[in-house]
Amino acid sequence: MNHDLTSETFEPDRTPWHRHAIIALFIVAASVRAIDVWRPVDGTVRQSWRETDTGAIARNFYREGMNIMLPRIDWRGDGPGYVESEFPVFPWTAACLYHVFGYHEEILRVLSYALSLASCIVFLRLAKRLLPGFAVLPAWTIFALSPMAVQMASAIQPEPLMFFAYLLSIDAFIRWIDHNRRRDYVIALLATTLAILAKVPAAHVGILFACLCFHKFGTGVFRRRDIWLFGVVSLGVPFAWYWHAHSLWLEYGNSL
Repeated sequence: MNHDLTSETFEPDRTPWHRHAIIALFIVAASVRAIDVWRPVDGTVRQSWRETDTGAIARNFYREGMNIMLPRIDWRGDGPGYVESEFPVFPWTAACLYHVFGYHEEILRVLSYALSLASCIVFLRLAKRLLPGFAVLPAWTIFALSPMAVQMASAIQPEPLMFFAYLLSIDAFIRWIDHNRRRDYVIALLATTLAILAKVPAAHVGILFACLCFHKFGTGVFRRRDIWLFGVVSLGVPFAWYWHAHSLWLEYGNSL
């Protein structure tokens, strides 16, 4: 079996009306997601406990050192506060921006907001590749205005990063399966690894990838070194991090 997942038959409608509708929907999605972007960590949302922890980790990177391997929380007692957590690339990136723009907690929300909008764009790209033209706009409307997606768009949590990397990995993997371009393979590998580092549940994207590979290559997939390499790296790097993170819990007793 060696069939592309996409074809010209499934190109979306390219009429001016369709393009204008896409632009208008993006503006609406960006507007509703922006409502809470400039709100500090003030404890007024249900996720405030996790937002407080993520904000504290970013602040402690900024004030106590930028070693990404050693995230620190505030409720540390007499210890250094090293904590078992997801790979803290999200708060660490915010800490880097603190060094440029000064300490503003809202930067964390701006990061989530930007990642949320980027996810909308990647999803639209996927919809155009995989759906018939008439279905693109309804699918994107559901995604762009999903209450959960809107709520998470300004959340100080790693989910927006995970979701963006998750969608990007699917988009790049499908393009690699169809066209066998090295660039797509590298993007898919990096994005998959990042998604799992950001949040462990993202690992279930491997089920989709396995189905796509069997559809494209059949049983020959077991003889492809690039597939094996993809699996080893995308799972091995997160495994190494979570092993390290668990060791922080065993030594210091702090865990998210």
